[in-house]
Amino acid sequence: MKNFRLIAFTLLTLLVSLSLEAQSIERKEREKKDYRDALITTGAVFSNIQLYFIDTISLSKVNDIALNAMLTRLDPYTQYMNEKNAKSFMEATDGAYAGIGAIISQRDGGKVVVNELLEGLPADKAGLKPGDHFLTIDGKDFSKSTTPEVSAALRGHEGTDIEVVVQRKKHPQPLTFRFKRKNIAISSVSFAGRLKGNIGIVRLSSFTRETGKDLKKELAALQEKGPLEGLILDLRSNGGGVLQSAVEVLSYFVPQGTNVVQVRGRIKESNADYRTSAQPIAPDVPLVVLINEESASASEIVAGALQDVDRAVVMGHKSYGKGLVQSTVPLPKGGLLKLTTAQYFTPSGRNIQKITYNHFNEQPLEEKATTTDSLGSPYYTLAGRTVYAADGILPDLETTVEKLPAIIGYIAIDTLLTDYIEEYVATQPKPSSATALTLSEEEYGKFSDFLVKKGFEYKPASSQMLDRLQEIFEAEGKAPYTKEQLNALRKVAEPSVATELKRYKKEIKNYLEQALALRYFYRRGFFERLIPQDTEVKEAEALLREHDRYLQILRPQKKKSQEKPKGTL
Repeated sequence: MKNFRLIAFTLLTLLVSLSLEAQSIERKEREKKDYRDALITTGAVFSNIQLYFIDTISLSKVNDIALNAMLTRLDPYTQYMNEKNAKSFMEATDGAYAGIGAIISQRDGGKVVVNELLEGLPADKAGLKPGDHFLTIDGKDFSKSTTPEVSAALRGHEGTDIEVVVQRKKHPQPLTFRFKRKNIAISSVSFAGRLKGNIGIVRLSSFTRETGKDLKKELAALQEKGPLEGLILDLRSNGGGVLQSAVEVLSYFVPQGTNVVQVRGRIKESNADYRTSAQPIAPDVPLVVLINEESASASEIVAGALQDVDRAVVMGHKSYGKGLVQSTVPLPKGGLLKLTTAQYFTPSGRNIQKITYNHFNEQPLEEKATTTDSLGSPYYTLAGRTVYAADGILPDLETTVEKLPAIIGYIAIDTLLTDYIEEYVATQPKPSSATALTLSEEEYGKFSDFLVKKGFEYKPASSQMLDRLQEIFEAEGKAPYTKEQLNALRKVAEPSVATELKRYKKEIKNYLEQALALRYFYRRGFFERLIPQDTEVKEAEALLREHDRYLQILRPQKKKSQEKPKGTL
């Protein structure tokens, strides 16, 4: 009887195994058929387009458009790049390219101008200035062009000659500059310095392959000046980048071998556990991490890990909520596929992905995205603090954000600002430092008069919405009955430039001083003025000075009866 049961069990196991294997083979064959059918259909569509479409078209451009139209339905991050775009992507990832070292932007009428010069690089040394309008580059006309076209022309191989002809305001004749391109390595560290009382601050703008080296260099420089009593790691508006760089950054602050992030995908090869491999260089310095709603991806990995192991107090506002990982796959003809292959989890097990993408519904992807405002399930840090996977990293302490008046945003993008700054720089002595730069009441008055006389105006979002509302009322036949109310609202919404220049004098004057600091002392000068005035930085600085309060946040007192919860690190 025993032998019969054993034989029956063995046969049943064998049958189940054979059935599962057959299902697996059938599934693989079906997937192969689907793959072949998709290629045949796509090829037939392209062939018919090429043969019969009414206009002559570039099949390669149609292919680029078609591939990305398909991939967009998966998620916003999966993307096909042709050879040209793949090269630009890799330059951004590496944080390096060969060019002239200038930030450019497009103005009305197709004018592309120098927006900002990077200190000590070819364009700066050659004598180009902000506001210069590109006319020709290496003999080719770019007087009416686009930013990508001019950018491509300015880039090239290191050491190659370049001739740039520009039109400068108040110069009757174009100016010609000849110099050589140079490899431009843009540091991920936007600013590093010391605040009062030996508090250090480092602001990271992105996570490129060189971010770890950039940060290590700046931390060493800060520590050479004397022991740090605290450090602020500013990740606000840092959209992320290379995952391995996030791990490298974390290694500077936590013990060697610390688990900082887990990556999990659909296939086994996508799974990985990341632990720090190097000895920390600032293991005991009290640390605050600043985040906001534009801190994403690698920024969230760093903030989430430091929060989960109780190494830093996270301050600011809830982060963006991107918990997906992309891998790059080289393609034929120099192309590149950026493909979402996994999700990441912080050390406590949190995945903070905000949006769930429904890939193949009838409605467009963005309309089918679902989000939740709930905190979600609780997780626990190394010390037993409760944290949540709340569609982003929730800060331990929220900060106060100073809202700038709308007029500043419109002044910032108007060409009149550049005109005034160049006129000011040409007529005023250079200040001794960025922090010493202060506009007098008379100088601010001249700036206000300049804007008014030159006809500066802007239409705020509220006025634009009223225009739209008026159109709706007219379409519905309600215009005669709502005219009085709309006019009353317009008196409130539509700005008087002269009045607002007086009302917001303090804020506008401060912004103008920052813009002048950028012009005189480049980015370092801009941040030297900006950082000490930043209300969120001030709050982080204040916390680091209150050591007992800082420790209390990281090590909350547990009740005697409280057991260590499941899921704790």
